[in-house]
Amino acid sequence: MYRPIHGNEELTCMAPVENGPVDVEQLRERERLRRAERALARARGELPPLDAERRAGKTARILAPPAAPPVAVFSHARPSATAAIPARLVAVLQRLATDVGDSDVFGDLGSATDEPRLVDVVSCIELLPPLHGVEYLIELTHAGLPVLDTGTLTRAEGLTAGRADFDGVESTSAWALFTAWLAARGGEALPTWACLRLAGELPLNLLDDLVEADWLHPDDARTLVQKGTEALPADRAVYLTARIAPALLSDTDVADLGWDDETRRRRFTSGERLAPPSEGHDTWSILSSFRDGETSVLRSEPTAALRPGVADLVGRLRRCTSNCSVLSDLAADKGLWGLLEKLLPPGQVLSADSEFTAWAAVRRMYRILADAHVDALLAADGGAAAFGAASVQAMALRSESTRWWQQRADREARCVQAYLGYLDATSDNGERLRHAKTQLDQIRPKRRPRERPGRQRGAPPEYLARVSANVDLLDHLQHVGRPRDVLNPYLALGVPHDSDASDWRSAWRFLRQTVPTEWIEEINAAKDRIQRREDARRKNESAPELYAFPLEPFRWRAPSVVSPWFRPQAEPLRRRSGVSTGADVRRLAEDAAHEIIHEAAQRCAP
Repeated sequence: MYRPIHGNEELTCMAPVENGPVDVEQLRERERLRRAERALARARGELPPLDAERRAGKTARILAPPAAPPVAVFSHARPSATAAIPARLVAVLQRLATDVGDSDVFGDLGSATDEPRLVDVVSCIELLPPLHGVEYLIELTHAGLPVLDTGTLTRAEGLTAGRADFDGVESTSAWALFTAWLAARGGEALPTWACLRLAGELPLNLLDDLVEADWLHPDDARTLVQKGTEALPADRAVYLTARIAPALLSDTDVADLGWDDETRRRRFTSGERLAPPSEGHDTWSILSSFRDGETSVLRSEPTAALRPGVADLVGRLRRCTSNCSVLSDLAADKGLWGLLEKLLPPGQVLSADSEFTAWAAVRRMYRILADAHVDALLAADGGAAAFGAASVQAMALRSESTRWWQQRADREARCVQAYLGYLDATSDNGERLRHAKTQLDQIRPKRRPRERPGRQRGAPPEYLARVSANVDLLDHLQHVGRPRDVLNPYLALGVPHDSDASDWRSAWRFLRQTVPTEWIEEINAAKDRIQRREDARRKNESAPELYAFPLEPFRWRAPSVVSPWFRPQAEPLRRRSGVSTGADVRRLAEDAAHEIIHEAAQRCAP
């Protein structure tokens, strides 16, 4: 018994039904495929256009004699197109059969009119390497075998070409991972979910490639790290944090990584003095020495690799030593002044050419003056050479310039010259005393009309107080006529004026054991005068006036600013993975290829 196939498509054949009911949907699918094949054949020019067939058929029916009544033909064969399989498709299928190692897997394609089943074709492709299989899927689709739909075909072509676009739709697919990697490598901004997938699933060497290409903005990196600590495996999260935002790591994480350089950096920035490792100086032992003002490290060669900036700093400091001058770019960093001061030649007379040299010259002048008082007790010449050196340094700082640092250095030089002139004067040498007083009068700011005393414009209060007190003291002692009594007791002990008690007491104990017996009384008298001065201050009583200098102590102290060299930022951990190869990228693409082949298999399943 036979029955026609009914539905919304025209009758194409009769099918036997003796052995059971007919699968109508299967027959309809075969007819749909036949029509699709013919449409592809028309597009390739293998068949005439549909309108031409219809016109030809209509003309034939008009001219033809009356046809005999139709005779039904019954067949148990699979319905198929009457034309042979297109040559292009045959060639692709034959190559596929050869690649899978079974040339007869699709039968005799040269004489066949029925195309192989799609499921059989995809089953063969699954035997091939994934990327090779995707290439076959693309070729078969273009040859007329619809193994891929339009969307999957686009993805497959993008995969093989390596230029697939990232669509931004959140997905857990291998395709999304592959396209996100391509986008990140091309410098595109990615959403957080895509960054997390790359961070957690990429091979480590490919992830390191992206990190070194600065694929993340620092703010995005911090966001990624903060979210990654929850979403990523612990070891991967710590490693990624060390690579892109090391400052966010805890000390425990740094220790777990075995990151010695970062451990020493953190110890250094906490203020710890770091000794060199057993093999020799490294970055942190060198910076520790510099921070403490030690320059001996410049005479040794580091054995460990230094940070690039530190290596350059060491080289420039060595040039300062060899040239007996300080580079201007180094002097611009006030946090390095204490170190740079140690590099200046000891016997060199310094001028106030720059802000740094003015600062260093004034400090040197006062050190020479303090040493001269000790030499007066110990040296054979009674300190004449040392006092002469102080006078020469003071003269080198005299200037009529309008630059503020030269003006202030000039004031300090005049103050020292007045003091030295007073020491050289005798009770009957009124001219030298008057000259010393004139030196100070010239640097005491004049009060303007309606300006209160002690409020002279542009002059710090401490400066005004000291210079005025010195002028008054010299004026008083000029009338008393005992110039040696004004010897500053701090300087008599070889320490700066107003030094801490621990400093002057230590200097006094040293001198008491060192100076000749005839000078013991003088250093004891200096100690007693300082002690009476401090006692008076503690009791809020009027303290004995001394010739005080520097006039502006705050200006000549070591700058409190911390150099950027001594607060270094954390640098990213160097990559610990090998250099990426084509095989690494291939494995990433193969995962996406597996997905495409799997989708084709589901599409073509019966």
